[in-house]
Amino acid sequence: MLKKIIAALVLSASLFMYSCSDDNSTNPTTDPNYFPNVIGNYWTYKNYETDSLNNKILSTEITDQVTLNRQENETVKTISNALISILKHQYSDNTNSEQKVFYQNDIFYQKIDQLPGLSIDLFGVKISDFIEVSWVNLIDFKNAAWVILPKDTIIMKDVKIKEGVNTDINIYFSINGRKGATKQFTIGNKTITANEYTTSIDISGTVILKDLMNFQVPITSTSIVTSFYFADGVGLVGTKTLATKINIAGYINQTIDGNESTLINYKADLPTK
Repeated sequence: MLKKIIAALVLSASLFMYSCSDDNSTNPTTDPNYFPNVIGNYWTYKNYETDSLNNKILSTEITDQVTLNRQENETVKTISNALISILKHQYSDNTNSEQKVFYQNDIFYQKIDQLPGLSIDLFGVKISDFIEVSWVNLIDFKNAAWVILPKDTIIMKDVKIKEGVNTDINIYFSINGRKGATKQFTIGNKTITANEYTTSIDISGTVILKDLMNFQVPITSTSIVTSFYFADGVGLVGTKTLATKINIAGYINQTIDGNESTLINYKADLPTK
């Protein structure tokens, strides 16, 4: 279920993005459209968890059909009365969820209840319980690199970890985005060229062992990296979150498995002008 939540976050984020080039009245061009925003459009994906070597775990396969269900108005950060899009996820295990997204001025916003990738249990502690997040600027198409969330600290008091050791934990994190290269995908009998965008959740921290005279040990710096692949006139064609390991100075190790999703079917009508 946890991996499905993470997959929903990254998939729904990616469907509703498009980039714009400068207008040129003497030599007009057609901008790429990564946002086929016609109500009723859908994208069907096969999702898998991946192991520590980033290989698919076939037994975890689940199908997710994402539909542009409706649109409504909501305040997004400082933008009043923004027309947002509502995505409905229908999974092959008969569960479903909804996701809110918004695009304006080459920035894609996503409304999230928890940080993507930090919905994990870290050493038995659910990190999202300590964070309040609403709308974030997940993708900035104007720049090759951008800040999604600046450096911040999560302070967790009186946390029981391995063998009941009583600790205070400080987690330092930031989330950044970067534009990548291109990649070829085959959907049915059609080859599609997609552009890559990556997000990186950078984590480090300190654990204070309160039962051992407040001795401090570091949480080794690590990153949770997700790649999103978008194709003009189609939308999201694939995602991949790499597995990673988090370590408390050799005392505790935790492996966070990855996730991979691939588009298998879609209906992506473009708006009529």
